[in-house]
This record gives sequence, C-alpha cells and structure tokens, in this order.
Amino acid sequence: MKTKHESEYEEWLAKKNVNLDTKQRNIDDMIKQKTSKYLSINPRQVKLTESIIKDLIIECGIPLSLVEQNGFKNFMEIVDPMYSLLSRRQITRDKLPKLHDNMITKLKVLCNNVEHVSVTLDLWSDRRLRSYIGITLHTFVDGELRSYLLSFAPLKGRHTADVLLAEFEKVINYYRIEKKLVRLITDNAANNIKAFDNILLPGFETYFENDGRNNDDESLQDNDDDSNDHFELVSLDDDIVQCLSENLELLRLPCFAHTLQLVVKDVKSVSL
Repeated sequence: MKTKHESEYEEWLAKKNVNLDTKQRNIDDMIKQKTSKYLSINPRQVKLTESIIKDLIIECGIPLSLVEQNGFKNFMEIVDPMYSLLSRRQITRDKLPKLHDNMITKLKVLCNNVEHVSVTLDLWSDRRLRSYIGITLHTFVDGELRSYLLSFAPLKGRHTADVLLAEFEKVINYYRIEKKLVRLITDNAANNIKAFDNILLPGFETYFENDGRNNDDESLQDNDDDSNDHFELVSLDDDIVQCLSENLELLRLPCFAHTLQLVVKDVKSVSL
C-alpha cells in the first residue's frame, strides 16, 4: 500500500498519528486531574478551608449552601485550581463540630487561668419567634478587657425564673467559674428578678421594681421590648459603691444601658 498508493498511505498515517496523540493527551489529562488537587492535610488546603468557614460562613453569615453553588466553585478555581472543594455535608458534620470543640477547649483553659470574671445574661427572639439565652463572660487578659460568648442556647416553653436559673447554673458550673464570678448583669424583666433575687446588691432593689406585671409568660416575646415597663429611679446612698467590693456573695446588678433606655422611653412618653 505504501508503494502502490503513497498519497493515500500518508493520509491514513497522518490520521492515525492524530488519534494516538489525542488518546495520549486524554490519558495525561486524566492522570493530571487525579493528582492536581490538594490532599486534605495539605497546609494550603487546610488554610483555605478554615478561611471559608470562619471568614465567609461564620463572620459574614453566608449560608452553608455557598460551597455548592457554581459561582463559588468557579471563584475557587481562579483562587487556587488545586483546592479540593468541600460539600455542605462535610462542613456541618465534620468541620464545624471540630471548630466548636476546639473553641470550647480554649474557653475552658481561659476560665481556668483567670482570677475574676463578670457575666451578662440576656434573652432574644428571632423573626420566627424562637427564643434564645445568651451568656457572655467578661474578664481581663494580659491587661485588656475581653468578652467571650460562653453559651447561646435555645429556650423552649415559658421563660420562668427556674428555667433561667437552671441554664445559668449549668453554664457557670460547666466552665467552673462559680467561685470566680464577681458580678452578674441582667435586664429588668420580672423573670430575671425572681431568678436572681437572692444575689441582688443592697441599694439596687428599686432598679428592679417594675409595675407588678408578671413576665414569666413571655415565651414568645423579645426581652428587649420594654415599652410596657416603668421604673422609678432613686438616688443611691454613698455606701453602695462600697457594697460592690464588700458583698461578693451579692452579685447581681441591673444593666445600666437597659435602665437608661427605659428612662428615655418614659421621658418621651411624658413629653408627647
């Protein structure tokens, strides 16, 4: 064929070489594709994954579904083509629990090392009327005032004094700071007053005397809404400041910002 049909033979040979080159390139591409992605333990892979979770999902509040959207996949292909994308399932079942456990461990170490702490307790309701309790720790670390969220837990049912006190004691005992606590700050809701009335500092009782309404049934209300609460402020004795240092067993103080907000509301209602 080579001698009798030289032109046809050369044409056939050229097509054969093209097919061989194409097959060889496809094999090379497959091998390259399998080996071009980072392993899960690669420092670059770990750093990018942590940044996506901490900076985008947690800090910016972007939904977890971000990692499965085509736009994000295209973006990461430009950022680093070797990055192995994670699924939403991997983040919720593996990465986030590990980050949470690591943070809890760090908080326990912190609570063990500090000498004194103060705690604020507050309640919230989201737009779907689901209620939560938040407990925040305040302390000095290396001479600087720092705040750390110890607990942000859902509250089901009525927000009774017993429920709030039980949740508070659970968190305090979990971090073993019951003997280090010097002040507890709450708002002026009746359920908070009842839950912690035995640790109220002398002289501050009047700050917690509302109009007598019982707020225990506020299971579906945001505790920041105090439009129906009225408080009468009185001047404090000079000895009260001294009580702050002498009565360590009496820990509770009203939130000054909350009380000030009530004063402004009362003034506005009178002026109108």
